[in-house]
Amino acid sequence: SSRKVASQMSFRAPSSFATRVLPAIVCTALIFYGGLIRIGPLPQVGQVPSDKVGHALVFGGLAGLFVSAIRFLFPVLSSVRSVLFAVALASALGALLELCQMFVTYRSAEFMDWVADTVGAVLVGLAIQVWLRGAPANAR
Repeated sequence: SSRKVASQMSFRAPSSFATRVLPAIVCTALIFYGGLIRIGPLPQVGQVPSDKVGHALVFGGLAGLFVSAIRFLFPVLSSVRSVLFAVALASALGALLELCQMFVTYRSAEFMDWVADTVGAVLVGLAIQVWLRGAPANAR
């Protein structure tokens, strides 16, 4: 009866523009601010330059935020299309940041930074897609 109904209900937190879209906007602004200010050289971690790992982590996180925002703004899109759109958007913003850095004398634009951005976004997109496929229908 009431216990059965309660167990069938989805207990999802209420979502809104402020919780689903605003974080992606703020994160994007912070990434561009951080990507265009003057900073010193970053240390290397073994054979992999730490800035490439940082790029992958930051743009992977951004892709995750974009998935949430896109699913809120465009609920008719399938989860696959939402993830693809989010990954493409994160990658495009990575390319745009590198383009902007071409015009800042104290920063350098690097193709491999954009590759790292895209790899991070793709890996997070794949992880989200795997999670969504395994999640119960009411949690998607």
